Amino acid sequence: MNADGGAVMSAVIVLNTDNTALHTVSIKHAIRMLVREVAIVEEARDGHHIGPYPWPLVLATDPLRQDDFPVRPNARLVQAWSAAS
Repeated sequence: MNADGGAVMSAVIVLNTDNTALHTVSIKHAIRMLVREVAIVEEARDGHHIGPYPWPLVLATDPLRQDDFPVRPNARLVQAWSAAS
């Protein structure tokens, strides 16, 4: 409970570019996503901010940044499994 008697939201829903729910993340992780500019705030708590950012309830992955995600040089390529193989 917070000071005004309401529950404190500790998880943020992350939506894909087609507005389907991907998963939930902590507030800390959500702010890191905003700082890295890989997500945008879709829904926020009225009147609450964390630094320059509105307190996020729902984030959406930024469709303009989808091609900008770096691939680690040591990342292994994973072949998709199929029933035919």
